[in-house]
Amino acid sequence: MRNKRRYQMSRDWLEEHQIAFYFAAVVAAAIAGLSSAQFTGLTAMAITPAIAVLMYAM
Repeated sequence: MRNKRRYQMSRDWLEEHQIAFYFAAVVAAAIAGLSSAQFTGLTAMAITPAIAVLMYAM
């Protein structure tokens, strides 16, 4: 029962801070994309997990 409550709290927190989370993700992506071509491989690998986290928040 305690784990269920902890899961619900984290999901509620994500829902409450969803706009700030999206904004931070966009800013981080813009900085990484504009700063160096070395981030290309890293960002390509991070797209799928990032989408999974954002869909979890919905």
